[in-house]
Amino acid sequence: MSTYNYWGDYVNHIFHIYDHDREEAFQIVGKSKFMMWLNDHADRARYSFFSSHKKLKEYIGEEDDNS
Repeated sequence: MSTYNYWGDYVNHIFHIYDHDREEAFQIVGKSKFMMWLNDHADRARYSFFSSHKKLKEYIGEEDDNS
C-alpha cells in the first residue's frame, strides 16, 4: 500500500480531529505540528506528547541508552 494518496500527500502524517463541542472537524498535517497541537489543547496537567522516544527522554532528563 502506498503511503501517498492521489494528491501526493503523505497520508501517514495527516491527523483528523473532531471537536464534539463545536461539532466541526479539522486536520493537522505533520507529526510535529500534531504533537504541538496536543500539547496546547489536550489535558496538559496530566499528559505531554512527543514525536519520538528521544524527545521524551530529553524532556524527562534521561540519557540515551546509546550514549
